[in-house]
Amino acid sequence: MKKMAADIHLHEDSSVTEKKGGVDYGKIEKKTYYSKDAECEKNLNILLPPGYDGSQKYPVMYVFHGIFGSEDSMTDDSMKIQTMLGNLVASGEAEKMIIVFPQMFTTKDRSLFPAFTNESSRAYDAVREDLENSIMPFMKENYSIKTDRENTAVTGFSMGGREALYVGVTRPQLYGYVGGVCPAPGIFPTVDGNMTHEGCMSPSEFCFGSAPSPYVLMITCTRFDGTVGDAPESYHKALEQNSVEHIWHELTDGDHGSISVRAHMYNFLRYAFKA
Repeated sequence: MKKMAADIHLHEDSSVTEKKGGVDYGKIEKKTYYSKDAECEKNLNILLPPGYDGSQKYPVMYVFHGIFGSEDSMTDDSMKIQTMLGNLVASGEAEKMIIVFPQMFTTKDRSLFPAFTNESSRAYDAVREDLENSIMPFMKENYSIKTDRENTAVTGFSMGGREALYVGVTRPQLYGYVGGVCPAPGIFPTVDGNMTHEGCMSPSEFCFGSAPSPYVLMITCTRFDGTVGDAPESYHKALEQNSVEHIWHELTDGDHGSISVRAHMYNFLRYAFKA
């Protein structure tokens, strides 16, 4: 983490978001799997790395979307994740990896839809169980992957950033690399312009105790974010108060959107699976 912190770029290098001749950018496959926790079929997108070879095993990164989003939100070309990974692998700056983009909302209640409510938030929180009970087994069965924490990462944007931090902190035995971009409020009890959040834990519980800390724990935010407000800083301060080593990547410009995502993913991709 110290090595990464000394090499953080405020924004991605512009050349890494441009497709180049002769570079393999892998391919995205849309798949369905049966979610035990939702008791229905759900979709996910899987980005296979350049030159994917079933005789080799690859680390896996799970990338979560924002509220009201889907498995397609983070594969949108404005995010440039596929392009950045292809270029970084080609330049030797990133490991070959599989990136999984799930549809996070997980509930058996067919009358419940994404909304600014605690009931909806709990359905997003349930992606933690959906990963463990259904998505990870699906990946192990259908793709050639490494399954230890040293080769498993999770990050996401907005609501997805909140959930990635929640998942990473509460399941440290599974995830060695944890990040969040502009993470939304709701891990801690709080009130914002949309709702009163019940929260998942107190700030004092936002730590790893006797469990192993991630090799990388990184929060990216933009200084003036009118969407999630001071939620990212509240997570940063809680980690500081709990003496948890992490990287605080604050943009002095940018927005609550693709600009912040690209800045985060550029840094996160370069250091994932390298500890």
